[in-house]
Amino acid sequence: MGQGVALVIIMVFLTMLFFSSFQLQQNRIEVTDIKQSLNLSAKALAKAVDQETLNKETISLGFTKANIEVSIDHDLLLEEFYKVLYQNYYHQDRFQGLKKSILLKVLVYYDRFYIADLQDRWSPPCYFNVSYEGNIYYLTTLDGQVYTYDEQGEKRFLRATDIEISDGEQEQLIIDKINTEIANETSRYNRGIPLVIEIKNPEIEDFQYLQKYGHFNVLEGVTFFVIYGERKTIGIDQKQFQFSNHNVVGYTLEIERGITRE
Repeated sequence: MGQGVALVIIMVFLTMLFFSSFQLQQNRIEVTDIKQSLNLSAKALAKAVDQETLNKETISLGFTKANIEVSIDHDLLLEEFYKVLYQNYYHQDRFQGLKKSILLKVLVYYDRFYIADLQDRWSPPCYFNVSYEGNIYYLTTLDGQVYTYDEQGEKRFLRATDIEISDGEQEQLIIDKINTEIANETSRYNRGIPLVIEIKNPEIEDFQYLQKYGHFNVLEGVTFFVIYGERKTIGIDQKQFQFSNHNVVGYTLEIERGITRE
């Protein structure tokens, strides 16, 4: 009798273990599938380049020249993004479920960025600006360059070191500016918990830093990336377990660095 009870307990335990392992594996597969779908969809950036500012034939594998001001049609970008995303599923319910979990869409230029919320409403431009000796200067991702406006309203470029900002510090100020806005926005959708994106500072070459931050860089071109967030509850043996799935994926039109815009 005792052996029979022990056998039943073992069978129940193994069943629970198998079920929980199966659920975790299914969750991993789903996360990977979502990440791949979002990654493919983010490449819609190349299709949303404004025809009036740049001929798309000059773009090859996401590359363009820095002396051309690339302009993106924001509405077309989202239209193309969702079109590709839907083509990955061809199932309206799954597509709508995934769409509702895309917390933010972010478009980063060399001197500013824009954020689209859950309702696809684009924010005003958020510039990477700082104040120095009573003047406003705009940081850029162009190899230590900043710009300001003179008395005639003309844009004037100078080095970041001229306003006492080092190259590595400039990149970090830009990253912090992006993350501050992302944290403010995501806290509205993520139960008050802000999200911080691990964005690589290209001026830092420390090995341990690159191991953690070396996979996501938005500072070398025009970049479009999306933030996906989902909370899932799985019931196991009358207990509820919560899983948080978060992904950040994007695509970049790379820009040659070190070319001054006059």
